[in-house]
Amino acid sequence: MCPLMYYWGLEQTEKEYPPYTQYPLGVSWVTTLAVLNTLAAVRYATPKVDYRSEPKPVSESKTTSKSKMTSGPRTTSGPKTTSEPKYVSETKASGHKASGPKALGSKASEPRATGPRVGFRWRGWPSDVMMGMVLAIGLMPYVALRTYPAFAMFSNLRIEARSNHWFIPDWQSWLPFEYTKPVRVYQTNLRNLETFQVNLAHYYPTSTLSALSEANIEPALWICPPNWPFDNPDSARPYSIPKFELQRAVSRAIMKEKNFFVEYDIYGKRERFECNVGGCEGDNSLKKPLTIWQKAIMRFRSFDPDDDTCRH
Repeated sequence: MCPLMYYWGLEQTEKEYPPYTQYPLGVSWVTTLAVLNTLAAVRYATPKVDYRSEPKPVSESKTTSKSKMTSGPRTTSGPKTTSEPKYVSETKASGHKASGPKALGSKASEPRATGPRVGFRWRGWPSDVMMGMVLAIGLMPYVALRTYPAFAMFSNLRIEARSNHWFIPDWQSWLPFEYTKPVRVYQTNLRNLETFQVNLAHYYPTSTLSALSEANIEPALWICPPNWPFDNPDSARPYSIPKFELQRAVSRAIMKEKNFFVEYDIYGKRERFECNVGGCEGDNSLKKPLTIWQKAIMRFRSFDPDDDTCRH
């Protein structure tokens, strides 16, 4: 229904998250993958029976006529019966070497193991593509390529500045990349950074907020939406992001010729980047636009270096 709601022009529900009616491409992509995965699973589970492994019986007359091609005396054991079919390979039991263009005792005429052989069909490319995508998406958070969306969404995995994984270290321990360095954003008037993280707990029902307050629990449901069209009551709250996301926001604003400023902390030092009519002042590395593949693959959520609050 979500794609249909979009294409039919129905209005989006106020403060809906995720705003599915704005993601027809994403919904179509997920649906396509689900269909391919289902077809691959059905194909893999379909049994495959091979009856060619069962030898074919031949009649008595056919066996007798073909046995005349052999050389030497013909020996038989026991009386001849015509009620049961004989197999071509029975002539090998006579102990005489067959002659002629097609020997009855040759390897080609020996029957294989009797009975049907049951197996499974080859999975096919749909399931291989699905398995490859699942593996790639699952590894992206660990190699600092993507944490949003990824399998780290609700897993509470934290490896950006410090690791809460039981054996995988954080990025700062083994990755030499500059874009993974943690940046603490304090003040800004740039819309993309003001709404980089949003606390949906402000939209809880009043009864839920009252119950949490009585239990002395701070309500929190943090998300990192791609585009938040509403006001953010927590826009002044500091948060941490990889330097890559700061570069994304700053370079995009420069391309749109916006006037803005950002005050942040990196390497324990307070920095300021500002753009106005006279130009831009600050770290020049933040001015560099992202490449196409960086925009398509790399995306990171916010985090707290001293807290494990789960973020979507």
